[in-house]
Amino acid sequence: MDWASEVEQRLKTALILSAIWIALVWYLFPALESRYFGHSSWIRFDPKKSNDYNCIYVEGHSARTFSPIWLTHKIPLKFLRIRYTPNNNQDDYGIMFVDPQAFTFEAHDRFASEPSHLAARLDSPSPILNWIRSQPHSLGLPSHTNDAEEIYEAIRLLASRDLMHFSLPTDFKTNSLSIGYSSLAKDDGPTISNNLPLVLFWLPLIPGMMGKPPKKSH
Repeated sequence: MDWASEVEQRLKTALILSAIWIALVWYLFPALESRYFGHSSWIRFDPKKSNDYNCIYVEGHSARTFSPIWLTHKIPLKFLRIRYTPNNNQDDYGIMFVDPQAFTFEAHDRFASEPSHLAARLDSPSPILNWIRSQPHSLGLPSHTNDAEEIYEAIRLLASRDLMHFSLPTDFKTNSLSIGYSSLAKDDGPTISNNLPLVLFWLPLIPGMMGKPPKKSH
C-alpha cells in the first residue's frame, strides 16, 4: 500500500471512530443519564434556632426524558422534593413533594424517592409545619412555625424556576433559617477532557496532512 492510500485509510478510520465517539459521548450516554436518573438542583437551609434537625433541603427534579442536558438551555421542573434531615444520619429522613404547577403536595415522615399521589393543596405554611412536627425526632419547637413560613416562601419562589436557574432572588431574607450550600444541574456537554480520544484518532494523520511520508527503512 502506497503512502497516499495509507493516509486515505487512516482518514476513513479516524472519521468512523470520531463519529462513534461523538454519538456515544455527546448524545447516547447523556441521554441515558437523563432517562434513567433525571437531573436535580437543590438549596440547603440551615436552622438558626431549631436544634432537633440538621437542615432542610429544597430540591428541584426534572422529568426523565431521553435527551442530553447540554442541548437545552432550560430543564423544566417536574416536582419539588423537600427533605427534612435529622441530626443523626441513621434516622429516617422525612420527605415532602410539591407539584410546582398545581401547588399540591404529598408528605411523608419517612424516606421516599418520588411522589405517588400529589393531591392535597399547599396554600399556606400549615402543611409544612405539620410535616416538620410529624417527624419522629421533632420536638415541636415554637421556632418550627417560622421555619415552615420561610420554606413555604422559598417553595413559592422556586416553583417558577427551571433547574438551570434554580436560585432565590438576592433580596430573599430569612430570619429563622440561613441559606447554606446550593447546587445546580450540570450541563455535562462536550469538553476538552472528554474529547481527548478524538485527538488520538487524528494524530496518525498529521504527517500525511503535512505531506511528509515516513522514511523507508533500509
